[in-house]
Amino acid sequence: MQIFLKSIHENYTVTLLEISEEDFIKEIIERLATKIIEKNVFPKKVVNNLKNNLQRIKIIFAGKVLEDGKTIGFYDIQKEGTVNFLIMPLQSSKLEVSAKEKAAKILRKKLTNSELKFLKKQTFTTKEWEKILESALKQ
Repeated sequence: MQIFLKSIHENYTVTLLEISEEDFIKEIIERLATKIIEKNVFPKKVVNNLKNNLQRIKIIFAGKVLEDGKTIGFYDIQKEGTVNFLIMPLQSSKLEVSAKEKAAKILRKKLTNSELKFLKKQTFTTKEWEKILESALKQ
């Protein structure tokens, strides 16, 4: 069977042939990455080092991000079905860094060094850093 993978970023669709219900999502992501690199439709900065960072590619079907360990059949993706994909950015955004920096400045005054070291090692989203910052300001 074949499935269509439509990009959320660009008006671009990849057709993958010879897909079976037993194929794992990870295999689909690998094949998708190969096609994206071959076709050269995305800017270099988007596909930079994509083959070594396959976790940056997310496949979405029926409002859910598909998990690597599951198969196409598990999600009941039908013949000639269309799913969406997106490529996550390589680096964190300036907003995320900014929220992290603001939180760190405020938290330095309120936390011990070991607590600060632990927090710095965590990979929080921008929203999570904003919540941490908000709760620190309330204290």
